[in-house]
Amino acid sequence: MPTDIRLDEGDDGTWVVVKANVLKTEGSDIMLDSPERRGNHGGALRRAMVHDGADGLTLNFNHDYSGGVTINSARLNLMPIPQVDDKLPMRGEVGDLVMLRRRVQLGNQTVSDQCSLWLCVPDGQNVNIVGGALWREVSLGDPVRGSE
Repeated sequence: MPTDIRLDEGDDGTWVVVKANVLKTEGSDIMLDSPERRGNHGGALRRAMVHDGADGLTLNFNHDYSGGVTINSARLNLMPIPQVDDKLPMRGEVGDLVMLRRRVQLGNQTVSDQCSLWLCVPDGQNVNIVGGALWREVSLGDPVRGSE
């Protein structure tokens, strides 16, 4: 497929259209800013997506968008946190959701494989959680097998 960048597209001529199989940037941040849609966040930066220092993809870096992130029709696949003696992370922000996966193996055979969800909650006294994050387990119902 030949690539093409078209300026002044759309009904009102305010669109830029990039036609390509892959769009690659070698920068770290993608910024989206519509001054007329800004909320109460007065910062100069509007980082929609950031290739962060932990080699992760962070949406709404540093909470630049005061309205948060809305995902419609989402399918979420949580990555289990590295498991060391069933310990939850020491650090967390209120609202963080993590999955613990406990897998027990004997030789090459898995004898137990369970997941649990944990929500970081305020401790009622220290909103910034200085002494370590406080986690509450999210109750899950019985497993149900999916079908087509």
